[in-house]
Amino acid sequence: GIVELDRSLNHMDVCVRSETGDHSASVDALLRMVTACEGFDVFFSCSIITSNSMMKHVRGERCCEGRPRDDTDRGVKPSDWVRARFGDVITPREPGVQVPLSVVASCPHTMSLSNTPPFHPVDNIDVFDVFEHCQRLQRAGRLKMAFDRPGTSTVSPRDAGVVWSMADAAGATEAERWAVVKESVARSGWFEGFQTRIKASVMSFVQSHPEREIHLLCIRGGPITELEQEAMSKIVLEVQADMALYQIHSRIKIELLTYSEFVAIFGDAP
Repeated sequence: GIVELDRSLNHMDVCVRSETGDHSASVDALLRMVTACEGFDVFFSCSIITSNSMMKHVRGERCCEGRPRDDTDRGVKPSDWVRARFGDVITPREPGVQVPLSVVASCPHTMSLSNTPPFHPVDNIDVFDVFEHCQRLQRAGRLKMAFDRPGTSTVSPRDAGVVWSMADAAGATEAERWAVVKESVARSGWFEGFQTRIKASVMSFVQSHPEREIHLLCIRGGPITELEQEAMSKIVLEVQADMALYQIHSRIKIELLTYSEFVAIFGDAP
């Protein structure tokens, strides 16, 4: 490889090359280097030129994709981004060890990169449709989805009086309106169906990938996503108990992320 340190001594440019078609070798080298750098500090940027980003080069300017350095996201390690973005080609570090399977189990409809209001309208600059974002990543093969949302097939006829939005909730304070939405949705047929669907989806992933650890990703949002995420531990315990009956000892980890942390790890896809 080639390592270049700029004159300010603040930037290191590393070029990793491999034989044609050996994509995994380059990614493995990048992951080893990034992991070594994290032994000193995890607060640095990490980017890579891919076939998709090369097509976006304009007037000689390089277009990279990666995990940017962000003062608000110290908790997201560059190695996390590399593993999530290129997990399909990373060589297991030990024989028989598989890269974890990332599964989005809960997310808000829309969210800002600052994780603070406003959350509407979607402009794809500050506010994004998180559900569509996850769908794009799933089509690109970077993760799986296992969740539903209000207005889809799991809505029950008895949900006519459910308070789905804080704008429709009674209460003098935001905390009171938040609680009203959670309590109302918790009694809905949709939420009952949501839990059943998540459990079935997770069981399917465990059965299809018994050798892999399952990472259930929960992107923080409003009162409904908070309700969903509070139910995840119970769902996981039920899945593990059911799988044990078939001698399948599943490894499932729940990860709570802000939307900005999620973007920093997984990036985007066409």
